[in-house]
Amino acid sequence: MTKNAVTPADEELEMLETDDADETTEAEEITFSPKDLATELGTDAKSFRRWLRNYTPERAADNGGRWEFTADRKAEIIAAYTATDEETDAVDEAPDAEPVEG
Repeated sequence: MTKNAVTPADEELEMLETDDADETTEAEEITFSPKDLATELGTDAKSFRRWLRNYTPERAADNGGRWEFTADRKAEIIAAYTATDEETDAVDEAPDAEPVEG
């Protein structure tokens, strides 16, 4: 009798395990959390979530759920946050008006 002989059942099991791994990889889509986005933007996660609630009517799934964004949605949100942040900086840097005497 030969040791480590591969039987047809072993080959079929190996094929099934390989097929399952391929399907899982294809079905899974990379998602990003608000913390991931806040880190990338260099801001506080809590402040970013507050901005996010004002920016979009979307909510985290169920009460106490988690936000998850696809790569496309991530790019959209980062662009919107950056535009909002630039507008805020412009207002903060605007010169103060001199009081009018009269």
